[in-house]
Amino acid sequence: MFESNAYVPSVIVLKSVTFTQPLVVTLPSAYADFEMEMWNADGTRGEMCGNGIRCFGDFVYRNKIVEKETMTVETKSGIKTIEITVENGEPILFKVNMGKSTFKVPQIPMIADSEEFVDGDLDVIDTTFKATCVNVGNPHAILFVDDVDAIDIDKYGPAIECHEVFPEK
Repeated sequence: MFESNAYVPSVIVLKSVTFTQPLVVTLPSAYADFEMEMWNADGTRGEMCGNGIRCFGDFVYRNKIVEKETMTVETKSGIKTIEITVENGEPILFKVNMGKSTFKVPQIPMIADSEEFVDGDLDVIDTTFKATCVNVGNPHAILFVDDVDAIDIDKYGPAIECHEVFPEK
């Protein structure tokens, strides 16, 4: 466990990881085979990462930390089950039931005047984007744009991540 979340960005910078949820920590769990903590590049703890939990499953299986084809993992968004498909002694597929997705604003969580935020206007800095927000085990904001190459991700990405309509970063 980290003494401070300030440690996380320094680890990421040292390892030159470019990933939105770059650090996954394996811990013992009283409720599952393991606990997975996922840390964002800015040092905050994230709820869950679909790709991260599959990579986590691959790591613990290949390193014989868990030697079974179904394992449970405690995450900030609840207990998740990883099912591993093995062919000829090699794991080829890591499947995770992420739970039921929802567009309901309180369950994302998000602050909005509507019950769901689907194809809504999201004002970010100097631009209004069409966005749909959904929770698939962790919150996602999906933007619809005409030309993805014309969007300054470095400018708008952090502004969306820390936007006032998302009370939990």
